[in-house]
Amino acid sequence: MSKQKFRRINVERKSYLWIRRHVHLDNYKYSQCVEILTIYQEGYKKSPLRLHFREEEQIANINNPKDSHWAVGYPEDGVIWQTGNKTGEVNLNRPGVVAEIIKFAILKNWDAKNDNTSTDIFNGFEWIEQIKFPKTKSEHIK
Repeated sequence: MSKQKFRRINVERKSYLWIRRHVHLDNYKYSQCVEILTIYQEGYKKSPLRLHFREEEQIANINNPKDSHWAVGYPEDGVIWQTGNKTGEVNLNRPGVVAEIIKFAILKNWDAKNDNTSTDIFNGFEWIEQIKFPKTKSEHIK
């Protein structure tokens, strides 16, 4: 398997590097799958933004694992979607989605230039539910 490389994106006249990874938890009850989106402003690698999308926490916070919740992982690596009667889907592989996440992070006071530590959002689903993604054909939120 080849090693993933950071992708470059320009947002509001600044250059960012981003990568999306799929990892598995060692200890889990419902789901081992996690998507992690890491974004750096170019030149400021010490202060990345990391969004964690853990299906495990989504299922643990509902009464019945079959109820609607955000899901991650297979069959589509990098895509998170809502199960049950909700129909949201976000493809973390799409530059347009990442651009909107960067804009939202800036609104939330992420300042890579002046921060010296990482900003970790351990429930990335909360952000996803607040961001208005562009709609095109079958990508982004349906």
